Amino acid sequence: MRQTFGEMTRNARLAWDLAHRDISARYGNSIGGLLWLVITPVSFAGIYWLVFGYFMHLQWLDPVTGAKVPYLVPLFAGLATYLMLTDVIMSSLSTFRLKREYVRRAAVPIWVLWLSTLMRVAVGSAVNFLVLAAMAIIAGLMSLKSLAVIPPALLLVIVAATALSLFLSLLGPFFKDLDEISRILLRVLFYTSPVTYPLSTVPERFAGYLWANPLTVLVETIRNSFVFGLPPSPLSYFVMFASSLALFAAGIWLYSRLKGPIVDVV
Repeated sequence: MRQTFGEMTRNARLAWDLAHRDISARYGNSIGGLLWLVITPVSFAGIYWLVFGYFMHLQWLDPVTGAKVPYLVPLFAGLATYLMLTDVIMSSLSTFRLKREYVRRAAVPIWVLWLSTLMRVAVGSAVNFLVLAAMAIIAGLMSLKSLAVIPPALLLVIVAATALSLFLSLLGPFFKDLDEISRILLRVLFYTSPVTYPLSTVPERFAGYLWANPLTVLVETIRNSFVFGLPPSPLSYFVMFASSLALFAAGIWLYSRLKGPIVDVV
């Protein structure tokens, strides 16, 4: 990754061009176009709201005032975070396999291909978080306190997603079973983190286990900032941030050793 600033800038632009091409290929010929970036997550949220909020009467309460909060808003906060994590994991694992022609040509450093995947995921996730912000504003939940705590919450999510994406993209070409393992693990993470239900409904003796789930930390950080205007838990934030930086460092180390073998494997 040792390059001049000019080369880094050109490669970053190339990564964005590849990401833009992927987005255009996915949505360009459809009737809904880019609207599917909004329709898909909102549809999922509507289904979960119908099942858990309407049929099962789950409720969310403001942790400070105890007032009822419209179920759909904190639900979408959890769902947007989970969908981002799912996209990061599954897309990163297949990055170099799907772009094997670029890898074999060796026309650009392979990290550019990884960055293009991350950029493509970032576009979809940004749309989801903008929809979440709009929901919070419409529901009257967004406040000046929210504006102060949202940036550090998003920073944690970005750092964690970047680190996980780099690490998994390097392992994906060598361990194809990771695709199936990840699909199973993601479902486990979904139900063992407070995506569709409040953490307060979990018996106290099990709550500690849920906090050991990294998705719980990310979901609660995003939900507390966007919906309740609360800062993240200092301990969980620090542990997650430090762990993400360590994982990113491990990814850089792996890149220096696997960038050659990846070309041969794919």
